[in-house]
Amino acid sequence: MNNDPKMREYLSAMADGELSEPELLQTLQFADRDDGKESWRMYHLIGDVLRSTDVVRPVDYAFAARVRQQLAQDSAQPHSQPAEIVTVANPAHIAANDAVFK
Repeated sequence: MNNDPKMREYLSAMADGELSEPELLQTLQFADRDDGKESWRMYHLIGDVLRSTDVVRPVDYAFAARVRQQLAQDSAQPHSQPAEIVTVANPAHIAANDAVFK
């Protein structure tokens, strides 16, 4: 029994109350392991966030500062001019959906 997608799928189904009995024992054994416990906590956190507007993830101010700094550096660097867009009309070519867009 390893941490494969099938076990996480069973654990998710158990968290949602949708796990069938044949997989229950194997899923409970997985849920007792460290990786199973972490998945169980994550599924419940996701459920809590989806059901509530009160649960808010703490802001990572250091990350936000790094993003702001990178954006400032990017905007200070000269950018090349965008390539000229050339549209070529081919009257001999009729698309199958031309009637839809006329």
